[in-house]
Amino acid sequence: MSPESSNSAQPEPVPVQPKPVGPQPIEPEPIAPQPVQSEPEPVSLEGEGEPVPVAPSEVAPAVEDDVDEPISLVDTEDEGNGVSKIRARGAGSPLDGQKMDFARPLNKTGTGATRCRLFHCRIALAPLEHMQTSINEWLDSDENLEVKHVGHLIGIMEGKSPEPNLIVMAWY
Repeated sequence: MSPESSNSAQPEPVPVQPKPVGPQPIEPEPIAPQPVQSEPEPVSLEGEGEPVPVAPSEVAPAVEDDVDEPISLVDTEDEGNGVSKIRARGAGSPLDGQKMDFARPLNKTGTGATRCRLFHCRIALAPLEHMQTSINEWLDSDENLEVKHVGHLIGIMEGKSPEPNLIVMAWY
């Protein structure tokens, strides 16, 4: 036998084509009726049991008994400094209450700016109104203020969560 005849005797493999699979029908399971659960009977507390005696020391005093003297909201011991120790978080800059003294005098001629003041707030109605009030109070605070230029931008302020802020730069 020759090598050519042995190769021709074997049939060539036929490639298997995939057959498409369609959706299979699903037979629904029958739903059995569920038993109806009845609500429990309400419990009546009337007419059952004896009253429990309570000692007078266990009874809370009436509101009228608690009023001995009025409470003062101001400490009389620390009247000398007059500075409140209560601070609102995020209510303003630590420099808001301080008057800064700069060496360079203000230019009242309108020729150029010598200082800058920044204001910023979140972009929401209440903070914007607060910033408007702060700017107006700052302008009214000193009669020597003459605003030379105002710029603004919206940027992301980093904090607990980054959020967009309006930043106003007032050059005076």
